[in-house]
Amino acid sequence: MQLGWNEIKQRAVHFSREWAGETRENAEAKSFWDAFFNVFGIPRRSVASFEEPVRKLNNQYGYIDLFWKGRLLVEHKSLGKSLDQAESQAFDYLQSLAREGRHDEIPRYVIVTDFDRLALYDLEPDDVRDLPLFCGMHVQRVEIRVKELHRHIRLFGFIPGYKIRTFEHEDPINIKAAEVMGQLHDATIYDFGILTSSMHMAWMRQVCGRLESRYRYSAGLVYNNFPWPQIDVAQSGEVTPCTDADSVREAAARAYWTSYHEGNEEEEAKARERHKAGLLKGDAKKVAAVEAKAQAVLDVREKYPRSTLADLYDPLTMPADLVKAHADLDRAVDRCYRTAPFTSDRQRVEFLFSLYESLTAPLLPVVKKGRKRKA
Repeated sequence: MQLGWNEIKQRAVHFSREWAGETRENAEAKSFWDAFFNVFGIPRRSVASFEEPVRKLNNQYGYIDLFWKGRLLVEHKSLGKSLDQAESQAFDYLQSLAREGRHDEIPRYVIVTDFDRLALYDLEPDDVRDLPLFCGMHVQRVEIRVKELHRHIRLFGFIPGYKIRTFEHEDPINIKAAEVMGQLHDATIYDFGILTSSMHMAWMRQVCGRLESRYRYSAGLVYNNFPWPQIDVAQSGEVTPCTDADSVREAAARAYWTSYHEGNEEEEAKARERHKAGLLKGDAKKVAAVEAKAQAVLDVREKYPRSTLADLYDPLTMPADLVKAHADLDRAVDRCYRTAPFTSDRQRVEFLFSLYESLTAPLLPVVKKGRKRKA
């Protein structure tokens, strides 16, 4: 039975922890690959073999570390050894297979590793544009750390038989949808902070519709009826709008990203922010706090350029620094609504509905009470 991605990710987490720091190729490589295939619920012996002989150009035999006919070739080195050397050796084996007439056995994927780094090569990528040539082939290469395997596990969907999906070239329909979403309002870093907070998420889960078991976020029902903090955002100064096809996240990053920091400039910038926060008062201070914490969330995301948002926000594998950044953002947003902290989403929802009732009450028609007739 094919494992689901949640189960595979859980197994990948355990695999990464177990094999962190291993160094001995000869002693542990076979156990490493048995455990690797077990991540996907596949017995290694049922699909792949160790030390597959192949005749090299000098007429001597070489031995492929792990070979899955037509699917995968693996070259494994000890920790710290050159992956370039392993790469060259692996592609030499591919050429040897071709010379022997074993064309049906030539795999689509090649993996080279040294226990710490793992490089995956796709010899038949769906899109060959901008890909380098290697031995006359367009090859797609991705390198990850073994300890971060769980964050990139979908790259290895070919092992359990899942179709690998790529998102580099977005569908024009999705781009058009992004343009429509981007024009809903002039988004700012403050808006991003509010909309990604637990306060807004609690509201969304309570009022939005569903598509099967998924949430269906709508502008009319969820966004337009959301009770925003009753503070004066204008006190914080000029804000930068986002009206293009990019997401609020990218627009916010562009608005606040100025240059790469070197030396102690980053610490100096933080000190200036702390000084600025000390000078601000009232609503301006609250807005500045939300903006700073929202930017911190974006900064943490930038540390994981190869992870999708689905990977970053998976409850099982969400990075600890991203969890902390969102907790800090939640506290800043909560203070925009009231001084006392919220201890649960239920308290947040109750507060928001009470605020919604008070905001909409003046809009309701006044019903005049008729006089009672005397008997």
